[in-house]
Amino acid sequence: MSIKNSIKGIVFDFDGTLVDTLEDIAISANQALIENNLEPYPIENYKNFVGEGSEVLIERIIPKELYSEELKSKLLKTYSEIYRKNWSKNSRPYEGIYEVLDYLREKNYKVAILSNKPDPFTKEMAHFFFRDFPFIKVLGARPHIPKKPNPKAIYEIISFSNLVRDNWSMIGDTAIDILTAKNAEILPIGALWGFRPDEVSKEKGAVHIKKPMDIISILNND
Repeated sequence: MSIKNSIKGIVFDFDGTLVDTLEDIAISANQALIENNLEPYPIENYKNFVGEGSEVLIERIIPKELYSEELKSKLLKTYSEIYRKNWSKNSRPYEGIYEVLDYLREKNYKVAILSNKPDPFTKEMAHFFFRDFPFIKVLGARPHIPKKPNPKAIYEIISFSNLVRDNWSMIGDTAIDILTAKNAEILPIGALWGFRPDEVSKEKGAVHIKKPMDIISILNND
């Protein structure tokens, strides 16, 4: 398993790649469901609900026979209020992530974050968990900028660096992340420690890694 020596920049997905946020998302969403007289889900189910932003999350947890735009709007508001107060209770960076970031900083890699969370929230969480790390860009979902898998935000990150497209890769734990990298024509790396390893492992044309420390190994061509 190796990555070409030309890789000098890495874009990380956030949820399920850098930080295990599943429990706080699930607890908050379940509380929103309960407050609206709907049945909650097992936490594990949320691995298949997350990844495309909070609006899509809410759409996925509403029973099809009960779906309405009014209910979606109400649930989204309730969920956002609950999650805002509880997002750091159980969420933690995955084992090895801090060591990987230390290595990338020492070796002068350009590192960015791209998430489908709202942009201000992505920046707040990145600062909370990685306040000392010099990311060149931390980007979340923004009005008028298409979300992943559209590559526009990747192009923005690349243009901000002094690197060319061939110098970049993206690491993520869902098919959306792999498709984003492919759409941007950068190297896709699938994080099998994240929320949807079975989904990512089926993605052809991607490098697959089992744990964060494997990032160091493949950058060293071990």
